[in-house]
Amino acid sequence: MRKVIIWGAGRIGRGFAAEIFYDNEYELHFVDSDEKLIEQLRIADKYTVYKIPGADNHQKIEIKGFSAYKSKDEKALSELFEKIDLMTVSVFPEAFKTVTEQIGRLLSDRAKRNPESRFDIIILANKLHAGSIFRKMLEDSVEEEIRSYIENNVGISESVVARMAVEPTNEMKIEDPLVIATNGYPRLIVDGESFAGEKPNCKGIEYVSNFAGWEIRKLYTYNMLHALFAYAGIQKNYNYVYECTQDEDIMTFARGAMEEVGIALKKAFGFSDYEINKWNDEVFKNMSNPYLKDKLTRVGGDPVRKLKSGDRLAGAAVLCKRSGNIPFWITKAIAYAFMYDVYEDASSQQIQRYIKHYGVKEAIRKYCGFEKEPELVQLVADRFIESYVDPAAHISEDALSVSRYKEAWKAGYDHEQKFKGCGQCALLAIRDVFGIFDEKVFEAATALSGGMSLCGDGVCGGYTGALLAIGLKTARTLEDLKTKEKTGQYGAYELSAKLHDLFVECYGSVICSDIHQCIFNRAYILRDKEVRDLFETAGAHADKCTSVIGMTLYMFSKVIIDYDTDIKETI
Repeated sequence: MRKVIIWGAGRIGRGFAAEIFYDNEYELHFVDSDEKLIEQLRIADKYTVYKIPGADNHQKIEIKGFSAYKSKDEKALSELFEKIDLMTVSVFPEAFKTVTEQIGRLLSDRAKRNPESRFDIIILANKLHAGSIFRKMLEDSVEEEIRSYIENNVGISESVVARMAVEPTNEMKIEDPLVIATNGYPRLIVDGESFAGEKPNCKGIEYVSNFAGWEIRKLYTYNMLHALFAYAGIQKNYNYVYECTQDEDIMTFARGAMEEVGIALKKAFGFSDYEINKWNDEVFKNMSNPYLKDKLTRVGGDPVRKLKSGDRLAGAAVLCKRSGNIPFWITKAIAYAFMYDVYEDASSQQIQRYIKHYGVKEAIRKYCGFEKEPELVQLVADRFIESYVDPAAHISEDALSVSRYKEAWKAGYDHEQKFKGCGQCALLAIRDVFGIFDEKVFEAATALSGGMSLCGDGVCGGYTGALLAIGLKTARTLEDLKTKEKTGQYGAYELSAKLHDLFVECYGSVICSDIHQCIFNRAYILRDKEVRDLFETAGAHADKCTSVIGMTLYMFSKVIIDYDTDIKETI
């Protein structure tokens, strides 16, 4: 009979890893530091798993005939490690150091007895790059001569865990104090390229080669959506995730964020429309399950961690921006995270104190790591400021306006990336989205690039191009000179001043070299080819200046829609 060690006998260890291997007729050996739990498992010699993927869909499974070990009993575990080649680890990342030290000693014994043997570990942990973190800690825990054994003979494979364990009902606990209740998600996605030995052929395990994409997808969809529901739902006095799925305004918010990150994931990792849509449907179905009753304070708790650079919110926003799309709904979710104010949550209180002392923009830069992402800082700040007084009332957005913002940003970003020349590219995007254009004005804008003729000390060409488009929308004509009519002239002044103020609010200046300092941490004077090459290497047309033109079009949209409310419907 095939055998597996289940290190970590908690809800995911017993309710997912053990259930998969038991279903595939493996002999189970549990290990845990909770001595009381181990004693209970030994005495009972069985426990129950409920899989509840829907309100009317319950499956009850009894798992029995296993062994259970206290993690401190290293003599017995050393003998176990000599006989078994496969282990799952399902512990909190905070316990990695202690666990790797214990496993390191056991693998050291194994290596000395059988230096040619292979051993595989599957990590089930809700942490990005958990496998590499676990491996480094494991290698650091052993002596030098054992390190080469771990490097060459021990496989550490990460997994994507979408199985969720929830609090069982009182009736379930009375029937079986060791009961585990789960959402019944059927698949464990495992990195198929990190095994040292033979991969276990198990129903319920799906091996993938593009694991980084799967890992990021889960974090930026499943975990992102949990956070969004928490931070929006709290404002409407909801308690559970499933309640948010019954609120149409929150669901519009959620669908918008999932659509944004879905586009980015397809571009970054090559997922198909079918793969993204199927996964998203599974995620929404899971979260709408009324039985699960997952508390918003749990999935939203510790916002400092959930807001940090690369995590579910900030990471998703950056990925969207780099795909050429405005992360409107995701930055709105970040804004609501900064409004999450739960007295019992020390992390949320830390953020609230920081906002009070330093302002929301500094808080966004600090907690999201957006030091060189002025567009994202501004988008989050916009949503925060407009929603702060009454967050519940501002969850919904005008759909046509949001559609124009998205279309405009993408047009600006794409034109700058494809053609370069910020002034002309801004004018092309305004033509495509708003129909405002004059070919001679476009030709006259040729020299606006790089802070006027590549000199850097002039005004941003994209900003100037947008000003020219405002002049085409409301202008002083030759006829006005004769009649001394000022309406068009002062209309242009008013709109241009609004655009100026939005630009300064985002970048601190309208001068090209100042904007370069903001996004590159240095200015580029682009008159020399050598400097232009450095400029491109720094990401000018990967996502830096492309985002500036995208943001310019977003700002232009705000100004022009406020000026002519019909424009969002007629174009």
